[in-house]
Amino acid sequence: MALSTLSLARLGHAAPRALLALVALLGVVGCTSPRTEVIVAADADRTVSRLIDTIRIDVTSPSGALRSASASLDDGQSMPRTLGLYFTDGPLGPYEVVVTGLRGSSPVLSRTARFSFVPERTLVLRVTLVARCLTTTCRDPQVCAEQGCRDVDIDPSELEPWTGTIDRLDAGEPGPSDGGDVDASIRDAGRPDAFVPPPDAFVPPPDAFVPPPDAFVPPPDAFVPPPDAFVPPADAFTPADAFTPADVGPLDASASDAGCVPTAELCNGLDDDCDGDVDEDFDLTSDVEHCGACDHACTVDHGTPGCSSSRCRVAACDTGYANCDGRTSTGCEVNTDTSNSHCGTCGNACRGGRHCAAGVCTF
Repeated sequence: MALSTLSLARLGHAAPRALLALVALLGVVGCTSPRTEVIVAADADRTVSRLIDTIRIDVTSPSGALRSASASLDDGQSMPRTLGLYFTDGPLGPYEVVVTGLRGSSPVLSRTARFSFVPERTLVLRVTLVARCLTTTCRDPQVCAEQGCRDVDIDPSELEPWTGTIDRLDAGEPGPSDGGDVDASIRDAGRPDAFVPPPDAFVPPPDAFVPPPDAFVPPPDAFVPPPDAFVPPADAFTPADAFTPADVGPLDASASDAGCVPTAELCNGLDDDCDGDVDEDFDLTSDVEHCGACDHACTVDHGTPGCSSSRCRVAACDTGYANCDGRTSTGCEVNTDTSNSHCGTCGNACRGGRHCAAGVCTF
């Protein structure tokens, strides 16, 4: 499915008063089916919030189409920042969401979540960047989250009902009750008016707004990492200055170890060329040979690998193959020349006694 069938509301804070006022103005004029929607709530704990100045959300559809939205955190608006994903047609999933916190143009921390829409439900996918993940590396397909490493796939039961506002889960202050500008090009507090469905589309089933009593209450120590969790070891796989606050400059070359003998810089967590920088010649966010960590090479069965936001991707499939399940770990797993379920392209099933030959359903 092309991502054009998925409407992305602009990235804003989490109290869409303007939308509620618009619904009241239009009035409820009939009964239609509730919309199918997921609201991504991007948040960060206090430590990560001090290290980043921008939040970016990348959404990849089951067909591999990518769309992005970002918001500056220097505008005084509180977190979480929200992005409405409005489903129209095609497969309900899986959709991959990558939330990245950046300082300037350098990624500091990112987290991936994969979900599917639930028909006629407006739900919230909460993705929080936590400090413990600055020093935690999880094996693919697991990702680092509040409680440690977990599977990247989000079960529908983990999606929270939309209640009209989204408060922070940690000790941070909740978002304001009204919306101002997010930045010069990103406006509105939540879902923009451009994506407002029929007036009563925001009214889910009666029990949709009553979460279980403890739904939004994490364990008391959920956001309290060990005291030294924010100090990555000297040889951690840390992109150059990615976790360095703005007032901390690069190392002075004169302060380097007097016994350092310059050699060619390698991707190994060491300052081989004695210039005060570590692995500065390698971009761990996009290098397929060092994706997310030194010597972590991306591979794709029957296809070409890529690296984006420090995660391996399927950049392209070989002729006659396709990535129909949307997963990087399985590569381009379908032979579209012979697959009766995906003949010629993903989702094109041969029926009525026909079989697939050379990518065409035939008798």
